[in-house]
Amino acid sequence: MLSVNKSNLKKLSCGILLALSLSTGCSLVSDHNANLQPEAFGTLTHDSSWYEQQVSESSPEFTYDWQILLARAYTVEGDFYKAKDIISQLRKNAVTPLQGNKADIAEAQINIRQGKYREAYSLLSAVNTMSLSNADSAYYNLSIAKTEEALGKNTDAAQHYIALSNIVTSAADKNDAISRTLIALSKSNKNDLIKGFKNSKTPYEKGFFEYALISQTKTKNQTNSAN
Repeated sequence: MLSVNKSNLKKLSCGILLALSLSTGCSLVSDHNANLQPEAFGTLTHDSSWYEQQVSESSPEFTYDWQILLARAYTVEGDFYKAKDIISQLRKNAVTPLQGNKADIAEAQINIRQGKYREAYSLLSAVNTMSLSNADSAYYNLSIAKTEEALGKNTDAAQHYIALSNIVTSAADKNDAISRTLIALSKSNKNDLIKGFKNSKTPYEKGFFEYALISQTKTKNQTNSAN
């Protein structure tokens, strides 16, 4: 009979596990870390079960933002009950206005997913954006712009898309924001465009409204000529 002592058995087991990890490309080390710093409204890269584990392992100073990400993951997965439960916890635990604003943005996503755009707009329009990070501000502007479009507030949506185009850094994201701006402006009436042009705070913003007014006038003239 083959005799294997405990030391050799342990080495053999470790060797097998190592070989398996190398052949499958899987890590035997958890990717959870108490000191991982979350971006509350950054891109979701995992499912809710991963975020649940990260919340439980997170350092206290990062827990709030990990809970935001967990609520967002539940929302994307359609588990609105769990998402709302997390939001309730967030509101109880919020100690700063910024944290309250983040909870509002996260809750608005639930309403958007459920088609409750007026409820979402009520939450988003009350957010103080001055304290948001660039990443959070980008997420906010995209969210409220989509909500405004759904409510027919196309000029307001365009202004938030313009703000978004000023925040994002990649060429693809900028082009997407600009495209969304032009689509929203194309659905705006002339009076709203004129008002938006007059109220524009920067030449960059004013240029979008000027372009929309020229395009609308040109289209109208072409239509009249055809008739």
